[in-house]
Amino acid sequence: MTSNTTTIPRFRPSVTALGLPLLFIVMWSSGYVAGKAALPFVGPYTMIFLRFASAALVLLMVALATRAPWPKTWQEIGHIAVVGLLIQAMQFSGLYTGINLGVSAGVSALIVGTMPIFVALGASVFL
Repeated sequence: MTSNTTTIPRFRPSVTALGLPLLFIVMWSSGYVAGKAALPFVGPYTMIFLRFASAALVLLMVALATRAPWPKTWQEIGHIAVVGLLIQAMQFSGLYTGINLGVSAGVSALIVGTMPIFVALGASVFL
């Protein structure tokens, strides 16, 4: 008698599948802790420069290691730059300025965490 058993392929996550999301979480959430720790010694905009320069180096290494596709036209590069400035630079300049003025890192994180809600509300009203 033969058995008709089927084997279910096991999911074996790769280092990339696990490592990149964890790297993103560490890099993103470290902005609050790093800001609180460093702002007594440097200004908010110096902190933004140092944070983004170090993140750019890490992400460049990740992009090269994973052979990520690069933008092909200057228009694509321009769009990426504008979005990066509006989302990241504006957000973190306000965040680090607030922390520098005495707002706690936890309250700052909660405020930033509400941004998607306000964007959705604003989009439903204005769009």
